[in-house]
Formats: sequence, structure tokens, C-alpha cells
Amino acid sequence: MAVATDGIQVISEFIEECIHKRKVARTAEYWTEDLQWYGTAFGDVTGRDAFEEILQEYLTGFSDLHLAIKDSFQVGDRVALRMLLSGTHDGKFYGLPATGRNMEVDAVAVFRVNNQKIAEEWFSADVYKLYRQLSGSPDLLLTFGDPA
Repeated sequence: MAVATDGIQVISEFIEECIHKRKVARTAEYWTEDLQWYGTAFGDVTGRDAFEEILQEYLTGFSDLHLAIKDSFQVGDRVALRMLLSGTHDGKFYGLPATGRNMEVDAVAVFRVNNQKIAEEWFSADVYKLYRQLSGSPDLLLTFGDPA
């Protein structure tokens, strides 16, 4: 029995083109218009335009953002990835000015792929580790976003 990997291919191409090559305008080639993105600490969004704003926030905050896929598997229309995110915090990220610090955090994501496009993603990253790395202190927990 052949193992389905077409969803893994779609997601891998999205990561390469839209994240590594910074071609956010190509998101429509990989995601449905009415996509659902569940981003835990970073909020949930519906629709490609809202998702592109989240993606741009990451690319602005980390101009060299890299996602390395460590494990992947697909069952039916679901794809799971274990990733390592890395980059230099050289731009504003959720209200936090650039620190110049490097970050490297683990993340997992589960995707639902429909007709060769990503329809949903559940994303979870080690946000506490990210906070610690950006603050430069193991004890300081940063609050993202502009002060009210």
C-alpha cells in the first residue's frame, strides 16, 4: 500500500516559497481562501488575508526565519510536522522592538489538506522558550503587544 505524502509536499513547498523565500503573495497557491489557523498564544484567525498578516509579523520580526522539518507524517487529509524554528529577532515582533537576539524553538503543527491546499492548521510552539530567548533572561517573561 502506498503512503500518501501529497499533503507533506504542499506544506513543504509553502514553507520554502512563502517563508524561506519570503514570497507571502504566493500564499494563495497553498492555502484555501477560508482557511482556519489556530495559533495558541498568537491567536486564531480565519481567512487567508488574516493569516498573511500573522505570517508577515513573523517575517518582519525575524527576517531570516527558518523552519526545519524534523519529522512528518500523513494520515488521510491530516499532516503532522515537528519543526525547529530559528532566526534573529531583527525587527518588531508583536510590539517588541528588535533585540538582535537569536531564537531557536521547537514547534508542532497539524494540518488539514483539501484538494492540494491547506485548509486548517493547529500550531503550537514553545512560547515560553521564545520569551526567554528574546528577553535574554531565564526569569523574565515578556508581554507581547503594544502597551495599553
